[in-house]
Amino acid sequence: MATSHDGAQVPVSILHRRGLKRDGAPLLLYATGSYGMAMPASFSATGCRWSTAGFVYAIAHVRGGADKGWGWYLDGKRDSKTTVLMISRPAAVR
Repeated sequence: MATSHDGAQVPVSILHRRGLKRDGAPLLLYATGSYGMAMPASFSATGCRWSTAGFVYAIAHVRGGADKGWGWYLDGKRDSKTTVLMISRPAAVR
């Protein structure tokens, strides 16, 4: 979990090869939250390719998706859309 600017706990799925030191490793952060769609933490050929290349591949389950229920989706819509963008930084720092 990453803590957003407003204290909300944002789920982050992380994939990297065994033995990789995450501190200082290159990161590919995928963050999407829209239309109430959940981004499940499931097998990803893309994530596997990046992780075998020495990257940390992370999925931030930001507001706008349904990863944490309907309220999570509503918190990422319209006037709150900037909240989604502000979550990306804590997820990357994590």
